[in-house]
Amino acid sequence: MTTSRLAGTELAAQEIAEVETAIARIVASRSALIPEVHQHLVQAGGKRLRPTLTIVSAKALGRCDERAVLLGAMVELTHLASLMHDDIVDNSATRRGTPSVNARWSNGVAVLAADWLIATVTCELIARGEETALAVITGAVRRMCEAELTHLEQRARTWTLSEATYLQIVRDKTGALMAAACELGGLAAEAPVEQLDALRAFGFALGMAFQIQDDLLDLTGDPETLGKPVGTDIAVGQLTLPVLHALENSTDGLLDRLRAAVTVASPDELDLPRLRALVDEAGGLEYAREAAERYVNEALSHLALLPSGPPADALRSLAERALYRDA
Repeated sequence: MTTSRLAGTELAAQEIAEVETAIARIVASRSALIPEVHQHLVQAGGKRLRPTLTIVSAKALGRCDERAVLLGAMVELTHLASLMHDDIVDNSATRRGTPSVNARWSNGVAVLAADWLIATVTCELIARGEETALAVITGAVRRMCEAELTHLEQRARTWTLSEATYLQIVRDKTGALMAAACELGGLAAEAPVEQLDALRAFGFALGMAFQIQDDLLDLTGDPETLGKPVGTDIAVGQLTLPVLHALENSTDGLLDRLRAAVTVASPDELDLPRLRALVDEAGGLEYAREAAERYVNEALSHLALLPSGPPADALRSLAERALYRDA
């Protein structure tokens, strides 16, 4: 298994290994496809960011035990299910440089495997008496689905997407599960309401910063490092923050050139260097970088309610890394 290294990895290394063991146990199924699909996803690699957030959040509040490991496993399984659903919705052929589940098997296998994971998370949490944790996870899933539906509706009306709507989509689609991951760590540590609120707010802001950095990488990243082609979001009609800002703040001549650059019949027709130059000319790249920095600063502000120490420092590093990551 190959995973991208994160700040906090060393601090949570033992518990993340236990999360992996728990997941392997949970995905054992009468259907041989379930563990096979999971192994395929594991071999594709991943950051394990969400369970890391759960573990480090619990450690930051002074209590990290088998409950934190369980909840970390639950949030990671939920994330894996969401990736399979996303790849179907986006008709993605690759995931981190390897064939996506829908491409490797079929849309049907991907849908059923993802649904099985969500159902298994629900059953596991009910069996453990973790009703509050279940409410946190299912609440995040509901927000993610609503955001994806809004996003799909907006694709048919590309030029009507406002920045406010874009930010709400990102908050729910990306931020909700990161917020849940942090909150679950607080639940595992039996934190008071004020600290649970702080962890949740930290996760939402961190998710916003991560997605905006993804938007920038979709224009400026290296395909080999990313493990996927760049420009794919824009090529399929998804307006990212740099492009959205450029479209909303361009003179008539530049606006016409931008619209021509993003309106392509297929991803292969996208002239990414030209689009990147036009977006940069309109100030879109700088605007998105500043927005990501604002959300990182917002995330850091919520850490003031946590005890100081290495776990809080690791959460801080995770947030700051969002500005500089290249994958």
